[in-house]
Amino acid sequence: IEERISFLHESGVRYVWLSKGDEGSILSDGTKMYSIPAPQVEIKDTTGAGDAATAGWIHAYLQGKDLLTCIRTGHAAAAAILETAGSVRDDFSVELLLRYYSKIY
Repeated sequence: IEERISFLHESGVRYVWLSKGDEGSILSDGTKMYSIPAPQVEIKDTTGAGDAATAGWIHAYLQGKDLLTCIRTGHAAAAAILETAGSVRDDFSVELLLRYYSKIY
């Protein structure tokens, strides 16, 4: 895995996020590699969790948060979707995202 991540960085990719499902994630910025465990949640449906994780990461990144906070925010967004039957939460909001983040971390 490290060799593939290094290849991506050498190819110009700034950040590499490897999702390992229920085993968590690996995040690399080219100088440091973080291993972040998956949050323990009651999974009802996995549909849309990856998209939610990406959206959570982007939200935190655009807020100027550090990389570890970005990945954790992605995990929090995914957790909110994983605990829902279907891929849509009518109540999804920044407030809900922050509640999940606080609950998990």
